Amino acid sequence: MDDHTVGVSGFSTPQVMELDANGNLLICNLVVSGTNEELVYNHIESAYNGYVAIGYTKHNGFLAPVVTNFDHLLNIISSVVIPTYENNVAGVPVQIDGVGMHITKNIASGYIMSGFTGIINSVTPVDRKAFALELDFGLGVVWARSFDSPSNAGSEDFDMFTHGLTVNSDLFQGYFFSGSSNGSSSQEAAAVMLDTAGNVIWKTHYT
Repeated sequence: MDDHTVGVSGFSTPQVMELDANGNLLICNLVVSGTNEELVYNHIESAYNGYVAIGYTKHNGFLAPVVTNFDHLLNIISSVVIPTYENNVAGVPVQIDGVGMHITKNIASGYIMSGFTGIINSVTPVDRKAFALELDFGLGVVWARSFDSPSNAGSEDFDMFTHGLTVNSDLFQGYFFSGSSNGSSSQEAAAVMLDTAGNVIWKTHYT
């Protein structure tokens, strides 16, 4: 915070570090998963006199987004796993892989997070969906939105969100997300603007 920089490194047991303005190491904590599963943080930033990090871990055999609050000394205050689901052909919700990519403070003393569901492997292409969630200060889900992008369907919709931004001005309050889309012929850049309730104001693809 202030003139310091915080970052993460490592995968199964990530290191959470705070550096001063000259790159000198101030704090280095090793984060160990309580379930001995893989733990990866993709993004960390300062929030509410501490830090918040987002990434993924294993949950019931699937990848699942994880959000962790740290105090100013990088000690864990709270952490929550947020499994992702979609309906199968019978209309029954089943867990699927999900990855948290970015998190930042929202307007109402909580957080906005984004990422994607569905992992593309070399054997079987799967459906990917970008998602956006609002969390309250205690890391409870306020609302969640997903944006479909069927593989091999030529459907121009969202594939993943990699960044989110809170917009809080006199003219507009809401949330902007950017990432990629599954375009009709290739991967495309994409962006969406949501209001504070998670409703779509506009969404655009860039070829």
